[in-house]
Amino acid sequence: LRIEAASWRGRPSYFRVVGPWTNPASSPELRAVDLIWAAWFVVVVSAGAELAWRNARLGRGDRRGAFRLAAFVFGNWMLLWLIGSNHVPNLAELQSLLTGISASLLWASVLWVLYIALEPYVRRRWPQAIIGWSRMIAGRLRDPVVGGEILVGTVAGVAVTVLYECRQLVRAHLGAPPRFLTEAAPVDGLRGAASMWVAHLGISMVEALVVLFLIFLFRLLARNEWRAGALYCLLIGVLNNLGISHAAIGSLFSAAVAALTVYILIRYGLVAVVVSLFVNALLLGFPLTLDFSKWYAGQSLLALVTVLALAVLGFREALAGRALLREEVLAR
Repeated sequence: LRIEAASWRGRPSYFRVVGPWTNPASSPELRAVDLIWAAWFVVVVSAGAELAWRNARLGRGDRRGAFRLAAFVFGNWMLLWLIGSNHVPNLAELQSLLTGISASLLWASVLWVLYIALEPYVRRRWPQAIIGWSRMIAGRLRDPVVGGEILVGTVAGVAVTVLYECRQLVRAHLGAPPRFLTEAAPVDGLRGAASMWVAHLGISMVEALVVLFLIFLFRLLARNEWRAGALYCLLIGVLNNLGISHAAIGSLFSAAVAALTVYILIRYGLVAVVVSLFVNALLLGFPLTLDFSKWYAGQSLLALVTVLALAVLGFREALAGRALLREEVLAR
């Protein structure tokens, strides 16, 4: 194992762990699965644009909810630019600002398109999947249904993380290389950690709507929710493990994670899927420790406190003011 590091003016500027599995080229190798996912994303957005155009012409869709979602995503990505970029008072800052606005408008538009494309059909044929989502978009954050989905999503996100770590342990036992953090931002001080926190929140919403689009498309083809879920699990199990060592083991765990996601979406709803993806991204993307003498303890605390806060918030709102234990139980 070789560690490469560099500094600039006394501050770390580059860090890389090189092992026998590392691609010798200076840039990371482009895997076929990356091209497949990129192509699939283009297909989903293109198909969504066609459906959104049709729904807009027919006057269908929750325009107010779509606007609120787009406004939230725009603000989320602008906040990411504000926190994550290096700001210098010169002309380059103007270019950076324009780039930040462009990226924010792009992702806000993508979410608006997907929402307008999906919402009328899902509301008509699969309404239970977006009950909590519609209430959250309407600003009813303290609704018991929303709280219940937040709680379920938090638990599911932790469960997915455990499944992922079990997969890593099994693959490591079989001789696969260990996993390292793929992003430097979570350990680059509080600003880097905050920028990744904001990024994961926005990306989780995009991923959840893409998942909903895929499963709904498979549902139209298979004419059944669970058969659609089986097709989705097969797709994820294959694509997520193309070109890696011990692909069979990885496929089993990926299919299990996909099955849990499908169950959460069908049984509870879209909000639970968003929270699950967000929690999983935090727990996998941040270095975790309970030893607060570690130099990255602050970043770890940010992730852990977020997960705990979501669990407490969801549990409290799901109770809807009811007592945790009934009076007759306490009287015994």
